[in-house]
Amino acid sequence: MAIANRGEAFGTILAELKSQLDELMQEAQRLAQANVTTAEEAQKLQELAKSGELGAEFKQAADLIASGADTWDALFSGKSANSSLLIPAMEANSGKYGAQFSAQIRSDPEPDLVE
Repeated sequence: MAIANRGEAFGTILAELKSQLDELMQEAQRLAQANVTTAEEAQKLQELAKSGELGAEFKQAADLIASGADTWDALFSGKSANSSLLIPAMEANSGKYGAQFSAQIRSDPEPDLVE
């Protein structure tokens, strides 16, 4: 009897875990679809990167985008083998703006969710 009760309890727990996993997967898909670079954003980024204003690596990335060999979304999501081109600029921005972002996060520990 105790074994049967444990089996039912494990079955219930497993079903609950599967349900939670399904919800998390749906949320991940929703976020992935919502976090896409718009055509206007991509164009502005392409112009800035191509000008060299964002650094040599971003300029190289812009050349890849212009040739059709890559996309900004693939680069920023890490799905591209060329995503490492963005690291130097990200590190520079972290050093330049990191304290500002940290202060902003500390001042608003519960930011509004964007839906």
